Amino acid sequence: MLTKAIQNTLNSLSIIIFFITYKTMGILSASAVLVVFSIFLFGFNYLVIRWLPISNIISLAIICIFSSMTVVTGDDKYVKLHITLLNIFFTLMLLTGILLKKNFLRFIIGDMLPSGGAIWINISKYWTALFFILAIVNEIIRTLASTTIWIYSITFGANIATFCLVIFQIRYIKKHLAIR
Repeated sequence: MLTKAIQNTLNSLSIIIFFITYKTMGILSASAVLVVFSIFLFGFNYLVIRWLPISNIISLAIICIFSSMTVVTGDDKYVKLHITLLNIFFTLMLLTGILLKKNFLRFIIGDMLPSGGAIWINISKYWTALFFILAIVNEIIRTLASTTIWIYSITFGANIATFCLVIFQIRYIKKHLAIR
C-alpha cells in the first residue's frame, strides 16, 4: 500500500513539476521536463512492481511523442493535444471493458478497490464519463484559450474534477460495501 501511495504521489508530482517549469521557463521547457519526468516515473513504476499495464506504456508513448514534437517544432499545440488523446484513450479502454463486462479500470487504478461485481462496471462508467468530458473540455480550452489558461485548466480544473469523482466514488463504494 505504501508503494501505491508513492506511485500516486509521483504521478501528482509530474503535473506540479510541469506547472512550475511552465511558470518559470515556458512551455517548451515544461514539455521537455514532462518527457524526462514521465520516463523516470515509468522506470520507477517498473522497478517497484516489475510489470506495467499496457495503459502505462501507451500513456508514456503519447506523452513522449507529443511533448517531444512541441520541443522540436516550438509549437505548443502538440503538448496540448496529448491531454485530449490520453483522455480519449482511457475513455475507449474503459468503454471496451464495460461492453465486454471486464474490469479494465484496474489497469488505471490497480488493486485499490475491491474487485468484482457490478461495482466495477458502475465505477468504470463514471470514469469513462469523466475522461470523455475532460477530452471535450481540453479541446475547447486548447483551441479557444491561451496557453496559460490551458495550463491552469489541466493543473487545477482536471485535478479538481478527478478529486470530486474520487470523493463521490468513495461514498458510492462505502454504500455498496455496506449493502453486502
